[in-house]
Amino acid sequence: MEAIQRKVCLILVFLTAALLAFLLILFCLQTYINQQAGFLRDSVLAKEKEFQEAQFEGFKKVIAQTNQGLSFVNSAWQKQLLLVPVFEELAGLAGESIYLTSSSFQKEEGAGAGFLSQVNVKGIASSREVLFQFKKALENSSQFSAVYFQPHSWVKPVEPEFSLSFQIQ
Repeated sequence: MEAIQRKVCLILVFLTAALLAFLLILFCLQTYINQQAGFLRDSVLAKEKEFQEAQFEGFKKVIAQTNQGLSFVNSAWQKQLLLVPVFEELAGLAGESIYLTSSSFQKEEGAGAGFLSQVNVKGIASSREVLFQFKKALENSSQFSAVYFQPHSWVKPVEPEFSLSFQIQ
């Protein structure tokens, strides 16, 4: 019986040692898997961060280009000269007895305050007196400066064809 107890004791010690060895192997395997998972997680996070930074840089570049384009458009918009109010004023001063037949416009940067624009207009007036009144109205208007009528504009007393030039700011 003692021999059987010894064998059972040996088997129990062997089984306990085997169980402890198995638990040690499982613990080592768990540690290894956790390390590999941590390495893979760090690797994935680094790649994701790298991708996001590359994508962010791409977005920054697109935004910078768009801002530059918008800045150019804004600058052009601020420098533009709207001619509709000028011709509305001109038509109001001309009245019904003067017909404007053609116009030209040239924008040039002036030395003083901002941009000056030269406008040339041709037309026909019903009489020289009406044309003279139109000239005085242009000269008295604050919107027009350097009003000049070509000399041939004053030759005919009835239905004179005229050419005039003036500057606007």
